Amino acid sequence: MSLTKQPQKKRNPKKKLTPEEVFQREWQRVQKLQKKNGNQQAEIEALIKQIRPFIEDNERKLATTFYHQTEKMLVLFQRKSLPQWCKEELVDWLSFNLDTLLQQPFTDHLDLAALIKQVRTLYSSLLPEPGPEFFDAFDEDPQQQNQRSENDSKSKAEQKTDKHRKAPIDDMFDDLFDEFGNAQEQDAEDDAADDDFFEDMFEQWEQMFDAEEDKEKQKNKELDKLLRASNINKIFRKIARILHPDKEADPEKKELRHQQMSELLKARDEKNITALFGLYAEHVGKAPLEELGEDIDSATRLLKHQAQALREEQDKFETGDPLKAYIFHHFGKLRQKKMPAIKQSVKRHNQFIEEALGEQRHLLKSMSSIRTIKPLLDDRREFRMIEEMGMEFF
Repeated sequence: MSLTKQPQKKRNPKKKLTPEEVFQREWQRVQKLQKKNGNQQAEIEALIKQIRPFIEDNERKLATTFYHQTEKMLVLFQRKSLPQWCKEELVDWLSFNLDTLLQQPFTDHLDLAALIKQVRTLYSSLLPEPGPEFFDAFDEDPQQQNQRSENDSKSKAEQKTDKHRKAPIDDMFDDLFDEFGNAQEQDAEDDAADDDFFEDMFEQWEQMFDAEEDKEKQKNKELDKLLRASNINKIFRKIARILHPDKEADPEKKELRHQQMSELLKARDEKNITALFGLYAEHVGKAPLEELGEDIDSATRLLKHQAQALREEQDKFETGDPLKAYIFHHFGKLRQKKMPAIKQSVKRHNQFIEEALGEQRHLLKSMSSIRTIKPLLDDRREFRMIEEMGMEFF
């Protein structure tokens, strides 16, 4: 069998697009993204109207229960008889509840501002001010510090001499305690090393965020400069002259011009070049591409920036308005579903919320005293320790 070499097909080199064609491509991309975002926004708003009436009551009850739990924990934390480990667990629990309430969109009936103020006051109390001995160390002159160091050294030497005078059984226990003390010192050193590591990490993050912020500021300056390019600015000024409210004597038309002028200013401030060119085509009556001339590359860069901003806007559906984010997270897949599927999903969601409400109300009843809350805190501590062990294992 003979093998023959197949002639390779010559690839046609990609045709280089003209500046006008690149502009048109980016223009179409922005329009598609605007349409997609607009549809997504409309679908979420329609979903909110369909779903909110059926879930709001249970959601409010659950939020109210978390609120009362947090109030009870704040009261119990003030009890002097509450052990330190219980206070530590309570702080963790308080943080969880407060975070849950801040992410809940059905809390407008609750005074969250007052609750946050109480929690902040509590956190401030957990950072005690240094005692007088802390400041005394800084007030000592060098001679006093040296004298104190010599006394400490003598004390240690005397303790060592006394140790050799003790019976062998005492020596054995002393060695054991010394080993335990050394282990604690090593743990403290390890903790200090961890603290240094996290401080360095946070400092790097802060530097990174500062660099990103500076980069964003520089980018906005460049975009502002592009937007004020001669021909683009000329387009803006031409629309502004047409839409100026002072040219209208009729009050209704004057009000309409005010609204249109606001749209124009918003388009400029948001660097929304598609809106700017849309207003130009609508009120001037011809395509703005003719006016751009040599500034077409600047306009293309603005379109690319707008396309990126529209992509980022899609991500904000999950992190923006709390109600929209909540509906999007729990019911976003139902946007194009029919009503029977939506009702079934709402039913399952309500069953879950009712179960959670029952559990949280039971916990609320168990917060009546230190005696009743201790077992709950013990369970949380045990669960957290198991989680930490699992994280260390992996």
